[in-house]
Amino acid sequence: RQAPRLSLSLPGPLGLEQLRARPAPGSFSKPAGLPRLSREDIGHLADGKIVQRQTRDGVTGNGFVVMDLEASPETVWSLLLDFERYPEMISTVRSAALRPGSTLERARATFVLSKFLLEVNVVHQFDRRRQQLRFCLDSASQNFVMKQADGFWYVETPDVAEGLKPGHVRIWFGASIRVSRIVPRWVTDYAAQRALRRATAWLRPTITEAEKASLDSVGVQQSTTAAPREGPEDL
Repeated sequence: RQAPRLSLSLPGPLGLEQLRARPAPGSFSKPAGLPRLSREDIGHLADGKIVQRQTRDGVTGNGFVVMDLEASPETVWSLLLDFERYPEMISTVRSAALRPGSTLERARATFVLSKFLLEVNVVHQFDRRRQQLRFCLDSASQNFVMKQADGFWYVETPDVAEGLKPGHVRIWFGASIRVSRIVPRWVTDYAAQRALRRATAWLRPTITEAEKASLDSVGVQQSTTAAPREGPEDL
């Protein structure tokens, strides 16, 4: 399988090879504090549903979303790491700009979010071996809207995820956020009700489409390679 393109500003072959190379067996390490799924949760995931938990206390909130999708880890990461294309994929992201010096392992980006045009500066750290992408506010930049925002993306495969079907991945998204008190309460309420859903609703259709395109591309290449060549007797 081939991963879709990355727009991240780094040497193409290096970045793509890192995505294609599978971690060695036993090298996975789950994020600390990852919630334990019940049998009922695993059943919901197997049925194509999502599992979501969320808590809120005033201007502070945290939660997670998990879902099972038929896709390869390479396809998932090729999208999650393509920060500059977030506005195309995620409706709540209005613009995205990578900072100079960003790499596959550590990328700094500025996002403008929602119809309220809230600007946030974020640092992303990708650990291919652990299949994790962590993010937090960029302490080197100003963030007027959020006073705290950190979280992770984590991708599991059938060899480590309970009840996960072959050929599928389990995608986790978790976040903890504290909003500045200068933000009107009604804006905070509006965002809290939609944040987790909007952060993850794009995954299923986008990843499914990217996985299909990747498999179709492989099929075309195999057909081209297998096509018989014309010999002298055919001329």
